[in-house]
Amino acid sequence: LVDPARDGAQPAAAAGGALMDAALRDTVRQRLLEREALLRDEVRAHRQQLLEADAADHNSFVAGHEGAVADANDALDIAQIVHAQRELDLVVQALQRLDGDRYGRCQGCGEPIGEDRLRAVPQARLCIQCQRAADHDRP
Repeated sequence: LVDPARDGAQPAAAAGGALMDAALRDTVRQRLLEREALLRDEVRAHRQQLLEADAADHNSFVAGHEGAVADANDALDIAQIVHAQRELDLVVQALQRLDGDRYGRCQGCGEPIGEDRLRAVPQARLCIQCQRAADHDRP
């Protein structure tokens, strides 16, 4: 069995059992679908902003200060697109895991992810312990 203290919460299920009850599954699915829609809108809005005529008129080909400001704004929009797209990818992957009954199991150690973590971060791929290790290993 899994040590609940590992994730700071009750595990989503005992080893070999269903990973979560139907109510939690429905709650998580709804949150993921809402987040997916929000992120798709965000990515679309930032892309549209880059394509607007105003952005085209004030891009890096414009000389002087206005061009530099436009470059900075474009870079910010691009960074926001990249960030939102990465999160969107995680959300879509979580929905796929949910549909395939792999949701709620840590992709690092294979143990169930705690329910509190899944409620807080429904797209979580790793339990708290594996996430901390992954964060520690980042440069």
